[in-house]
Amino acid sequence: TATYYCARRRETSGLDNWGKGTTVTVSSALPSAPNLFSLSP
Repeated sequence: TATYYCARRRETSGLDNWGKGTTVTVSSALPSAPNLFSLSP
């Protein structure tokens, strides 16, 4: 189980996130590297 949030990089450091997030539960899966998708404004 994981919760994903919308986030943006701050000018100084770290991330700003907002919203309640989306919880995802996976019942079974093969091991694999995570994917990260960048969204541009």
